[in-house]
Amino acid sequence: MKHIKLFLFILFLPLIFIGCNKNALSDSSKILPPENYNMPLEGVWIVDKYYADQSSADISKIKSEMEKIVSFSKNKITFFDDVCKNPKYKIKTVNSQNYFIGNYSIKPESLDINKDTIQIVTVTYHENFLASFAILDENKILTCKNGTFFRLSKNKQLSSSETDFNNTLDDKDNIEGDIGKNSKITNEYSNSISLNRFSHQFNSGVLLGLKSYKPVSYKIPYKYSNSQEVEPVYRTLWLNFNGDSLVSNNELPYILAPRPNGFWKVESKRTVNVNNSYVKDHIYAYPIEKNSKDILKNNTLIKKNSYSLSNIIFVGSDYISLELNNGGYNKSTNATYKYSFLNTVPLDTVNTSTLPAVSIDKLLGEQGIKALKQGAATYLNSLSYDSRQKLENFPRMYNFGLNRKNGKWNLIGRLNHSSEAYKDMFGDFDIPIMASKELIRYDSLYPTWNIIKERVPDALDAYSPPNKNFVLVVTKSQILIYDILNENLGKKPLKIISLKSGESVIMSQWSIGKYVKIWDEQVKSLLK
Repeated sequence: MKHIKLFLFILFLPLIFIGCNKNALSDSSKILPPENYNMPLEGVWIVDKYYADQSSADISKIKSEMEKIVSFSKNKITFFDDVCKNPKYKIKTVNSQNYFIGNYSIKPESLDINKDTIQIVTVTYHENFLASFAILDENKILTCKNGTFFRLSKNKQLSSSETDFNNTLDDKDNIEGDIGKNSKITNEYSNSISLNRFSHQFNSGVLLGLKSYKPVSYKIPYKYSNSQEVEPVYRTLWLNFNGDSLVSNNELPYILAPRPNGFWKVESKRTVNVNNSYVKDHIYAYPIEKNSKDILKNNTLIKKNSYSLSNIIFVGSDYISLELNNGGYNKSTNATYKYSFLNTVPLDTVNTSTLPAVSIDKLLGEQGIKALKQGAATYLNSLSYDSRQKLENFPRMYNFGLNRKNGKWNLIGRLNHSSEAYKDMFGDFDIPIMASKELIRYDSLYPTWNIIKERVPDALDAYSPPNKNFVLVVTKSQILIYDILNENLGKKPLKIISLKSGESVIMSQWSIGKYVKIWDEQVKSLLK
């Protein structure tokens, strides 16, 4: 027995000393992070499908991306018409629903994705976001470019080295000779590539529509309010970025809305007639080329003893959402009246004498009606019995708009009072459905709202561009602009912009790449 114990002691003695020695493992045997090379995306991919409505204003531009090449290698990536050296790849597995709805406000099913989880490869360049790719299977991937999703299929006949993309930035003269011989698709790519295009990839700009209020000296007739009366005031900030540097910060004293057919001005004018106890807000929207004198005229007959207030709460490319507060005195009934609606109106028809609000089913179909009713029912069930009796039982199909919450545009509905006895009552509720592309063309946030809120506890809202190289964080009194490093906010703001008291964002319209210069020139021409 003693011999056995002695044998075991001698056997384990070296292991004990090795375990206690910090230098027992040589440098060559240390665990090192794997070299980021053998990626699932390695090789050449061809765009073979897009996900967009045929009625989209950019459909011809979207179709022009078909059959373009995306190529991945250790030292280089070609992304459509852009090329960059030394990219970094990060791969993670995410919940499909949370990822696509949270980042792109789109259901994965509409992208032919029916898996609960999916792998996402994020590509960065000098710590700036370039693109993300969802791996559908070993031969198909999905990416989003300028708000449109494209599916790509792997080309097994070509490799990164065979297409010679690694020489693209080093030797422009070799492109046609070396790349052009490989395939018709590759030749098409070589004719379209431009060496200075990649520098535009990280250019971005935003037109930020802001609303504040100014005090007025008059009283609104039959409004019976003891608080200070105010009038909404609107302005637009143009923030122009080159990478993570703010190039310019300009202000316009109205809303400048970029539309598919050009830039439009959105303005508000209030008519006040004290003698007739009449106050009315007029909202105007018109192309910047038109003479404002022909637009800003009031042909509406004065309706005595009444008020009609219009408050802009959202401006998109094609639609505008308004909060309408109307009231006054009805001589025939010898009683006052009051009501408040949320209306969404086409920008093309804002200048008509009566604002033609659209029904929710026009934008979202039957699912929109279903979601509107569901949201109203959920809201009513959360109220006490007495409170429910003071509101409508069913929502009106046109009584909806958009607002901001946690870095996202959200659809909201409104229930009005059930009778004149409760005319001061109304209730707003969330509509559990994503806004259509007709309302919101781009509404992604990067990094996530939770990350932003953890870093800036006072954050009320946030906005980020499609190329994800910076983020605008809105607090009660400021806009803080941060660059993004390693999926988080930079150490300190690049720029701080002061907000007026009670000011909020009602529009966020983005441009990237070559369009930033076009927008910048347009804004500067309006400043002259």
